[in-house]
Amino acid sequence: LPLATAACLLLALWLAPPGWHADVRTAAGELREVTLEDGTQLQLNGATALDWNANVDGQRRVRLYRGQVDFQVAADAAHPFVIEAGEARIRVTGTRFDVNLLGDQVLLAVTEGHVQVSDSAGSERAVQAGEQIAWQGGHLQATQPLDAARSLAWQRGRLVFRDRPLPEVFEE
Repeated sequence: LPLATAACLLLALWLAPPGWHADVRTAAGELREVTLEDGTQLQLNGATALDWNANVDGQRRVRLYRGQVDFQVAADAAHPFVIEAGEARIRVTGTRFDVNLLGDQVLLAVTEGHVQVSDSAGSERAVQAGEQIAWQGGHLQATQPLDAARSLAWQRGRLVFRDRPLPEVFEE
């Protein structure tokens, strides 16, 4: 009986949804502001989960498991800020941007400064303020002009959808 109980516990932990053990989480519908120890400010949308590591190989790192976060990164050229979200890699030293991990798609909207992005295939690109970019199936797509009214509407408690398939609307 003790062995069976231990096996069930291990199976439950192994099958736990991504982000269940995350450092910072929000429930569905909950908005939350968090200030990290380096001064970076995060605004988390509902159903978001992430881990934060202050100093890994001279870098500040966030692992986004699910959800959406607006990052206002504290400037620190000596310690780049790196975000991993699905197959997306985002590297900055100080700027403001929004990352939305939705299934296998990652959307990045840059509102201030610029960021360096890459995918698992090694493609790299710079994204400037006023631009947005997506990773679809792990691959970088072309940059687009930022649609702030749609991409950042969640910060005002709204969801805006334009020409989106109904399953995507339901998932979000």
